[in-house]
Amino acid sequence: LILDEASANLDATTEENIVKNLIPLKKSCTIIAVSHRPALLKYADNCCNLEELLNQNYNNETIGTLNA
Repeated sequence: LILDEASANLDATTEENIVKNLIPLKKSCTIIAVSHRPALLKYADNCCNLEELLNQNYNNETIGTLNA
């Protein structure tokens, strides 16, 4: 399941209800969630900051060559 800013325009109560309903799905599928909001991220098993990853890769000469 891929969620891209799925809770961006929701009020806090609705967002929390959706997040609580997603928790049981973690046992049966992989969930990739893109979010800036902590309510969704606090339940994640793993988090990564894409901006930091992009900066690391940009500074890597090999990756820089591949992206050119």
